[in-house]
Amino acid sequence: MEKNNINRLLHVFVPFVIMVMIQNLLRLLWGRIDFEGTTSELISFVIASAAAIIFFTLTNPVGGDKTPRAGIVKSVLHLLFCIAMLVTTMYITAIVTEHYTAKTVSVTPIYVVSVLLIHPIVEEYLFRGLFYGELRKINPIFGIIAQAIMFAIIHDSIDGMTYALVAGIFLGLTTEKTGRHWVPVLAHILINLRSLVYIKVIAENETIRQGIDIGIISAGFAAFLVLLILKNIPTAPKKAEPEGEIQWTETE
Repeated sequence: MEKNNINRLLHVFVPFVIMVMIQNLLRLLWGRIDFEGTTSELISFVIASAAAIIFFTLTNPVGGDKTPRAGIVKSVLHLLFCIAMLVTTMYITAIVTEHYTAKTVSVTPIYVVSVLLIHPIVEEYLFRGLFYGELRKINPIFGIIAQAIMFAIIHDSIDGMTYALVAGIFLGLTTEKTGRHWVPVLAHILINLRSLVYIKVIAENETIRQGIDIGIISAGFAAFLVLLILKNIPTAPKKAEPEGEIQWTETE
């Protein structure tokens, strides 16, 4: 492995280890002073994430390529497919692990802001933005798998880690295919919103929940088919440019 790749690994894994250590130390501290709950978890997450971002930013990143950006239509199609895969992953995880770990959570304004804004934005910025952006310079497939494993590690239950691992792979693939950071962020927000609505609004109506999920999954696979069709449509050949003339092109 070349030296640059070692530097890239250290540039990602050291901030990640710092994040995990700080978060666990703060959880231990909150337990000792009897300060546990949504607020303490959010404070731990924000402080640990901020430390990782600061350390990552202060260390000089190794230069490399950037992910090509897809057009808006393709980005939306990838978004629909990603959400469908995340919903499917939830069902598969429930079957494999037999159940989801039950957690008593009080749905306060802080909790809603946490799961719908802070966690999706910060986690996607860290894992699919900074960490994956650096690791993909070694190899995109390696980057997708590595950031997904790290994403799974920060979850604290077997079913949560299982879901996060697969979800991290799909979110990483979506980032690679679109090159647009808002796509995985929006997918993360919408999947958390789905869970929140199912738990607090239509918890007693399984028929409606299943009907919505069938619609989501169907829309996702329809989007996937459209992406396959668009991929196989031949593009018009480029016109030959005069020899010796530099031609600038713009990509969306």
